[in-house]
Amino acid sequence: MTALYRASVGITVWREGHVLVVNNRRWGGYSTPGGKVDHGESLEDAARRELCEETGCRAIGLRMIAGIAHEPVPRDDDRTPWFCTIFVADIGDQEPSEVEPGTKPAWVTPHQLMATSMYPELYRWLFNLLSKLDGTPT
Repeated sequence: MTALYRASVGITVWREGHVLVVNNRRWGGYSTPGGKVDHGESLEDAARRELCEETGCRAIGLRMIAGIAHEPVPRDDDRTPWFCTIFVADIGDQEPSEVEPGTKPAWVTPHQLMATSMYPELYRWLFNLLSKLDGTPT
């Protein structure tokens, strides 16, 4: 039986009006840290792992805020859509570093991310949701 969706996680980290992003080495542009959920792995464990793998930071606090289904990106060979569970993470005063070659982290404004991402509508929706939940800047 073919899966209806592939499971993934996305992690949003805020600091002084900026969001933490990594250069997406597969598709180009920026995205928030995240990736697929491994078989048998919980969503929270996947979020913690992906954040650490892509930024070197450990989540001090982690809050699940939403889930969203989305189509695969154009260069994705597997055409099965994704279901992405989105978390907000607190990393305290840790400074992100390039852990995986080609995924250099950076702090950008929400507008910069939407202008350089493959997922501008996803991030527009996310930032709008976050502003309603806890006053995070849009």
